[in-house]
Amino acid sequence: MLLSFIEDRLVVPMRAEIGVDNLMWGSDYPHTESTFPRSTAIVDALFAGVPEADRRAMTASTAAAVYGFDAPPGARVD
Repeated sequence: MLLSFIEDRLVVPMRAEIGVDNLMWGSDYPHTESTFPRSTAIVDALFAGVPEADRRAMTASTAAAVYGFDAPPGARVD
């Protein structure tokens, strides 16, 4: 099971129960309900205090694995 989320404040605290490899944050750009152009601030707020490995999994690595592309190494993914 995979779960994508945008501004759901319950998902990140529940990541241990759900599994970070089952979660994918998305901005929903270019739709009007997207987080753009506030995506970086929203991600920073949602992931405050979250270890970088968990943040990277939920913002890049899981989606890269699911859709078959390489996440840029060391790139900040907001």
